[in-house]
Amino acid sequence: MGMDMSPRGPMLQVRSPGNAGSTKGVDAICRHIVDHGPPHLTSSEMAALAGLTARALNYAFRERFGCSPMEWQRTHFLELAHQHLVENNINSSVKTMSRQFGFASAAAFSRFYKRRFGHNPSKIGHGGAT
Repeated sequence: MGMDMSPRGPMLQVRSPGNAGSTKGVDAICRHIVDHGPPHLTSSEMAALAGLTARALNYAFRERFGCSPMEWQRTHFLELAHQHLVENNINSSVKTMSRQFGFASAAAFSRFYKRRFGHNPSKIGHGGAT
């Protein structure tokens, strides 16, 4: 059986182990993302690293985690950003945080963060939500 590499949160719970080849490919992607951090991998880079077609990789992630590889990656980095903000209670700018965790823009980071945690990332460092 493969590793449980799901980031915290109900969206990405492990569903089923899948076949051995796709399980190893998914494990390889998850391990790479966790071990190397940002920048985000592209779909093509993920498929090459997993030794699967993009379609097979997407199917394997959906079977295992209920989301695409890109969604898993984004959620992993959002979880890291949230943990960083909560544990360090810092007043980092949204722009700085978005760059640090590999997001293309502060607006995209804020939008995804709010969708995931229910509040803007700027609320954490200013005594707001946790």
